[in-house]
Amino acid sequence: MAASEWSRSRYWLCHFLNSRHERGRIDWSSPAPTAPPEAPGDSQSIRHLAGDILAGCVGTAALAVRVAQRYPEDPAFVQSVRLMVKERMYHANLMGRVRERLQTGSRSTTGPRGWVASMAALPGVRFELSLLLLADLLDTAVLRRVETTVGDPAVRQAVQTVLRERRGHALFNAERLTLELAELNFVRRNLRRLRLRMMFATGLAWTVARSGRLLGACGVGRRAFAAEAWRGFSDVLERIVPYRRDALLSALMSQREHPYDKSADTGW
Repeated sequence: MAASEWSRSRYWLCHFLNSRHERGRIDWSSPAPTAPPEAPGDSQSIRHLAGDILAGCVGTAALAVRVAQRYPEDPAFVQSVRLMVKERMYHANLMGRVRERLQTGSRSTTGPRGWVASMAALPGVRFELSLLLLADLLDTAVLRRVETTVGDPAVRQAVQTVLRERRGHALFNAERLTLELAELNFVRRNLRRLRLRMMFATGLAWTVARSGRLLGACGVGRRAFAAEAWRGFSDVLERIVPYRRDALLSALMSQREHPYDKSADTGW
């Protein structure tokens, strides 16, 4: 292993290579159950999840190109990012099928405008990975609610697939950001901590405003959902940018000592 190679790169490469084989076949041919418009997980409420939250996230093929240019000495990490991007493209197609099945609009989804993606890429790969992490945390917070209330078995299985893989994306990005931010001094780490808080607060407010009907259909109020999502974000923030440097070094050391431990997956 090269000195400049991340110790977890090969683990995550194996994880993403194996992830596609863990997907179950979704029976889209089964008839969709009919439900009144106010039922949890119906077409009127879930369309906000399919059209506004999952679609249009950063993390396109351009990110893989930038990572390859920035980290040519770590090919396993580069390939892991490429496979993560492919999974996100699969998620967009999967939620397009959900939209088509629930008759909420066309199957195609609109991604971010070109200038938005370009602006997000300007600060660098670390910033874009931060955006991906925050988007995954918001997505999984909503998906957990949808999973328990949606009535269509095919839609539930699609949501479970996206939820499982998005949890892996969040773990991957959080671990990489832990390594990246460990290289910064105390002042710069705390500035990054403040920036992550502001970014998540903005994304959370947007999610709550756009997905209020979906959250109501899932049986949770906007304020309760915001508090739950913020607690989850705070736990992740303490892991990747803790105040105490010994906690940061301990987190990095635990990744090296237990490279194949997936017990943390259930927490996100």
